Amino acid sequence: MKKVVIPLDLSPENFNVLPYLKLFPKETTEFIFLHVWQSSFWNRQQELKLNNKELLDSLKNHSSLEGLNIRTAWLESNQSVGVVLNQYIEKEKADLVLMVVKQKDQLDKMILGTEATKILQNCFIPILVVPRKVAKVQFKKATFFTDASPVSITAFLNILPYLDFFQSEVNIIKVNTPTDFISSREFLSFQNAIHEQISRRLSFDIYCDYEVEKGVLDYALDYNIDLIVLATHGRKGLALMLNGSVTEEVICASFKPVLICRIPN
Repeated sequence: MKKVVIPLDLSPENFNVLPYLKLFPKETTEFIFLHVWQSSFWNRQQELKLNNKELLDSLKNHSSLEGLNIRTAWLESNQSVGVVLNQYIEKEKADLVLMVVKQKDQLDKMILGTEATKILQNCFIPILVVPRKVAKVQFKKATFFTDASPVSITAFLNILPYLDFFQSEVNIIKVNTPTDFISSREFLSFQNAIHEQISRRLSFDIYCDYEVEKGVLDYALDYNIDLIVLATHGRKGLALMLNGSVTEEVICASFKPVLICRIPN
């Protein structure tokens, strides 16, 4: 990975991404701190704008970032952050988005969505979402949660180079629920389909719970994994309302970092 984009709203929680930069080789990685400024009619807008610009520029001199290749980008747009970010990463040919998610309560999520979800719906490169409270900054144990569908195999193969980059031990887990159940024989067929495309040794298992998102979070705690890996359809609008979003629920509630990969259309 040569180019990592880090979208910031410049709130104190954003600084929790900084410890994770040490996961990347400083000799070959460029980090881009990106702020999207959306104008409003607030009477102190100009003052806040100047303060944010100064804060963004000052990040390059942060003590923990010494020796890293840091670039800042200030974009002004009335479009959503997700749309602006996606246009920017396509232009820059970025490899990864690294960001902190702000947890909201259920009502806020229903009305507003989260900024991470807006970005997720538009972003076609993997997103690494880290929690507000910094946990262990290591990804030794990574778990890819799958619905055992053929498209999830494609998503796994796309995300595997990132897990290799982090030198992670990889487990593949299907959360079995009453409404999303798969038999052991069907799961074995899924395993065989993966092994037909990749020869490396992988660990597979089925974890039972009442809801997929609860199963993902409980498994992460029960087995003390370092990184949750999810594939998402990036649903929008009515489809998102009808189907819900396991990914959104997980990233809003997880105290573990979450690596998100978009399932190819």
